[in-house]
Amino acid sequence: EPVSVGVLLLCLAVFCALGLPCMLDPNYAILREHLGGEALNVAEALVAGRGFSDPFGEPTGPTAWVPPVYPLLLATMLAILGDRWTVGLTVQGLSIAVMVWVVWTGFQLVRQHLRVLNPAVYLAVAFVWVAGFRYWFFELTTDVWLATALSNVVILTLHRQLLSGKEHWASNGALTALCALASPALGAATGVTMLWFYVSRRSWKAFVKLCAVAALVVTPWIARNFLAFGKFIPVKSNLGFETYQANIVDADGVYDAGTNAKHPFCSPELRFAYAAAGETKFIEDRSKVFRQLLSNAPSALASKIANRASAALLSPKTANPGEEGPELALRAVVYPTPLIGAALTLSPGRPRPRVTVMLAVLCLAHLLPYILIAFYVRYVLAITPALVALAVLGTDRGVAWLSGKK
Repeated sequence: EPVSVGVLLLCLAVFCALGLPCMLDPNYAILREHLGGEALNVAEALVAGRGFSDPFGEPTGPTAWVPPVYPLLLATMLAILGDRWTVGLTVQGLSIAVMVWVVWTGFQLVRQHLRVLNPAVYLAVAFVWVAGFRYWFFELTTDVWLATALSNVVILTLHRQLLSGKEHWASNGALTALCALASPALGAATGVTMLWFYVSRRSWKAFVKLCAVAALVVTPWIARNFLAFGKFIPVKSNLGFETYQANIVDADGVYDAGTNAKHPFCSPELRFAYAAAGETKFIEDRSKVFRQLLSNAPSALASKIANRASAALLSPKTANPGEEGPELALRAVVYPTPLIGAALTLSPGRPRPRVTVMLAVLCLAHLLPYILIAFYVRYVLAITPALVALAVLGTDRGVAWLSGKK
């Protein structure tokens, strides 16, 4: 239909304007070849025949430091395309394509449920949101684009099933597992959202089947980790390091450039410590320090959790020198809007549209682990499709209530 085609072309124009300069400007070469840092190092080890290993670029043996999906995807690209530069350029192109698809499909979804607001409001919020985080979407080639695409698949899948009344437990289980193998937090949030979906329909048996399928898909990776490390590691191993880094090393509990400099990827001293101790002991030693803090000074941990909640929900902390200028102003405008949308969605006394509740559940379930454990501004961006849709649909519900529409 003309409106849909027009929105698609508009999305293409906007995101090409934001993303193509990052692809064409040679000054972005370092950011282009970042490719997730540790994920790239593991991918290169895979291509070289050393297996899933060496997360910091040195021969340190098997690893579970990062989840497997992005390194495997990068290894495939490296094997086909041959070098970091070409792979980075490809990832930047994929990032543009993903954001065009995300916002276009989000527009189709949101306009089905708006009662008062014009659908153009959704486009305005989405464009400002992506422009405000241009550094993460188009400049630095992390796995943000992949996680964003997966979260959009989750939203579109459950939205379709909400409207049709059908339950596809097998494909839902496989999707939950794929999300977990790409991002444990996204996998957990998808699982919680699936639980809400099936419980709200009183379909316990279908949810149990879903869990069985998800477990079946994840089991080979768990078995590999057990054989490599002799212990149970569901997806990735570095939770103990994350709790230490965010709550011991970082002053306020929210990652910034200073904290990142004290990471094995950036610090030669810590890379040596990691290589000398081995991955398991390196992480366990730091996890013990965190547990001592938890036992001896829980109030210090509570303060950092509060800081992370503020950064996750209200005002993100700038983490890198590349995040500056107009981008900060743009993100300041839209960043609190999903929280407003969630509050208006979950407020008592009025009917709650199921699709909006689904978005709120996904967002809150995704952010809660990061608030409790460790927070970095890019972690929010994986659920961009849900956040933007929730901001608009929640606000629409509030405006409809104020205008007296039932």
